[in-house]
Amino acid sequence: MFLSIVPTLILMFIIKFRHKLFNDEWKALKQRVTWEMIFYSFCISFMGYSVLMSISSHFLDPPSVHKTQTPIMIVYAVLFSPIFEELICRKLILNQLNKHTNNNISITISALVFSVLHFDLTGFLGYVFLGIVWGYYYKKSNSIFVPILSHFLFNYFIILTQSVKG
Repeated sequence: MFLSIVPTLILMFIIKFRHKLFNDEWKALKQRVTWEMIFYSFCISFMGYSVLMSISSHFLDPPSVHKTQTPIMIVYAVLFSPIFEELICRKLILNQLNKHTNNNISITISALVFSVLHFDLTGFLGYVFLGIVWGYYYKKSNSIFVPILSHFLFNYFIILTQSVKG
């Protein structure tokens, strides 16, 4: 029970102190170029992920488990997951790695961590690709909101396409 409310409590903390935690990044959302980067990173990530998943499904058997999507799971996948994953993989890991190595290596390592956190061998390359795209746009924009919002859109469209397929 307690573990189920932890993400909500963390999200409330982030919302309450957002101006202190993300002051400059918050200001970037008012710029048109930031919204363009969100759009481009979403389009690139969605197309690249789709291609890589299609290729990897020919070499690895995708799991035959049908995932039931309850409303709370959808809310978690679209809202909570992007915030936590991007804060951990981009804001924390990528920034810490950047102190010790260059951008490309930092982005690649954080993308590998992002992929491993999904526990999906079939989707491993797809998740690495997503991590690289979102890491690149995070560094380019200097705003964590670019990968978070792109990740929101990505998860929303994945769930939407899965629900249409049945």
